[in-house]
Amino acid sequence: MDIDVSEFTPFQQRALLDLYVLALEADGQLPPANDSRLDSLFQALGYNTDVERQREYEAALARMKPVAHPVQRARDQLVILAQAFTERSEHKKVYAAMQAIFAGDAHVSSVEHYLLSELRLRYRL
Repeated sequence: MDIDVSEFTPFQQRALLDLYVLALEADGQLPPANDSRLDSLFQALGYNTDVERQREYEAALARMKPVAHPVQRARDQLVILAQAFTERSEHKKVYAAMQAIFAGDAHVSSVEHYLLSELRLRYRL
């Protein structure tokens, strides 16, 4: 999955990483920072070293872990994070990126499906 985040603000870039980590934590499928599903996002965000990636991953995890359970709390946080993206083109990019990360483990769980549905509803896609 390749995502162009060059037009996203730093705030939006952080929100996208938080969305990824929130969804993975809510599903209980949290991968390590060097997971291939996160690799392309880290590259797009300009985190090229393992130290940078680990630092940003741990920071996102610290922000999202407390709000990832129960799933209703994760949904509420997803709605908040989704507000960082205001343009239709951004909505499409974010939704496509979330679809790709969920499909990365070849199984879309009920939690992942629910969160994707909420994002699609929020963005009216």
